Amino acid sequence: MESAPLVQFCLLSFGGIEPIGDASSYHSLIIPNQCEIVKDSLNKGRSCVYKIGLHLVFVTKYRKKAINEPMLKVMKDCFSSICEGMECKLLEFNSESDHVHLLVDMSPKVAPSVLVNSLKSVSSRKMRQQFAEHLSQFYWGKAPFWSKAYCAISTGGASLEVVKRYIQNQDAPLTPTESKIRKKNARRS
Repeated sequence: MESAPLVQFCLLSFGGIEPIGDASSYHSLIIPNQCEIVKDSLNKGRSCVYKIGLHLVFVTKYRKKAINEPMLKVMKDCFSSICEGMECKLLEFNSESDHVHLLVDMSPKVAPSVLVNSLKSVSSRKMRQQFAEHLSQFYWGKAPFWSKAYCAISTGGASLEVVKRYIQNQDAPLTPTESKIRKKNARRS
């Protein structure tokens, strides 16, 4: 079995994060090349530490170029308020005339689909109430402001290749026979 790559690893525990060097012999959660970054940015819950970033993209219904400058401030305030109410944090927000990008620091207590549903439904209602005249140029009746579709992309510290390599380099559980042999050889040493 190939050993873990010789990179800086961190041991993640409820007491904090500490560098541990080559992690090929550890059976705990480790995060490659992320000691300083992770130490400063982890969130702490009652029984967990976490960092869950989610990049969301919402597109206007029929991809209409309906978003204007005054709407952006209202949207940002609305999205921030909803995120806070769901123990999440809106880290970044920007828009073009037909879609918006949000970067959200998620709570493990909230399902991404539940957050997206709240963000889209409340903001759609608010846009329709506060910008009815402007939106009547693009939509008729009670058509929703956002398309049903959305894009959700997780963001994180380690690349997929690094995580795959770490998982592949784990020691597989030993059979009872292998365990006895290993113990016997350890006593001889």
